[in-house]
Amino acid sequence: MEMEMSDIHIPEYLVEDMLSRLPVKSLKRFMCVSKSWCAFIQSPTFVAHHLHRSRRTGTNAFLLVKRLQDQITRKNVVLSLIPDHSHDDHEVLDVPLNLGYLPFFKHENSQNLYILRACINGIVCLYNDRFDGNIIFWNPAMREFKVLPARPICCPPQADYDVQGLGFGYDPKADDYKLVRTVYIWEVHGPLYPLLIEVYSLRTDSWRKIDPVLKVYPSRWGRPGSFCSELYLQGAYHWLLCKSILAFDMSEEVFRLMPLPDLGSLWDVKIEKSIAVLNDSIALIIRLVEGTEKSFDIWVMCEYGVQESWTKRFKIGPVSGVNRPLGFGKNGQFLLVDDNGELVSCNLDCKQIKNLHVKGDIPHSLQVINYVETLVSVQGEKLA
Repeated sequence: MEMEMSDIHIPEYLVEDMLSRLPVKSLKRFMCVSKSWCAFIQSPTFVAHHLHRSRRTGTNAFLLVKRLQDQITRKNVVLSLIPDHSHDDHEVLDVPLNLGYLPFFKHENSQNLYILRACINGIVCLYNDRFDGNIIFWNPAMREFKVLPARPICCPPQADYDVQGLGFGYDPKADDYKLVRTVYIWEVHGPLYPLLIEVYSLRTDSWRKIDPVLKVYPSRWGRPGSFCSELYLQGAYHWLLCKSILAFDMSEEVFRLMPLPDLGSLWDVKIEKSIAVLNDSIALIIRLVEGTEKSFDIWVMCEYGVQESWTKRFKIGPVSGVNRPLGFGKNGQFLLVDDNGELVSCNLDCKQIKNLHVKGDIPHSLQVINYVETLVSVQGEKLA
């Protein structure tokens, strides 16, 4: 494709380079210019080029924040985008969902809506634990979503089940987006049945059962979407257990355990642990409560999967007025929710705390993930 401006001809590689610097909103407008422009912008080559530049330069990077707000005694989910940079001034953009016809987006059900802690190539996964099968892959920038097919869970008579390990990830070998779920089935007063592990593939749009290699018991898992108890990194989804991290490799479809650092006497103290991604490494956040003040020790696994590489890198506090950690921004800012339910960030070097002016009427409802706008399709339906 060449752009023609009177007698001026711009080579295709220059057009691609210029367009790859633009946000998705602008590119969507250019797609309306002509069929050739639309085909060019939607081509796999350009989509990959735009994605690579966004990752490398940090452009089109945001924090995607989920919060709950009361609306006449009902709970209303609000998803907001905050540009992820260190400037004092920023604009908070609420993301229109317009998916009210789906059961789990209705106001009365929205308090059970969670974002799985992964944004992969601009795609996020939303989940509601009150409705079986209500899981979607969603690209907010493209206003495109894919409702995953329902997968009924068949229980023996007099038995019940619980979905716990839910993880979203990308298989680079197969160029496929996957969702893994772990189901525990048990009799009310009887034994636990064999663990049920199922994987959904976007490429085939289907579920299949896999054989579990590692046994993990229900009491050791966090609920799907639990705050700061799970993350995606290095092609695997991770869950925080008692003294280890459980990882599911999306390509090999196997589980593996990674020990936490040796915390010594801290294991004997009542502490709260959480995990997050800091500069492309797994970080363990230890929250210590001292009266009305809290302090945070931040350990980093410098070499992925190697216990000996855990290093204590930062100590924050004691500080007052903050409640719990939410993770880290792409710019390295430590994200927390304060006692008033507002989102704040802390600079790890100077320890300065800044209010990001995003508030949830229900403080524990806040969730934050790093989000990058892309043109990647989820092969689903488009919103008007």
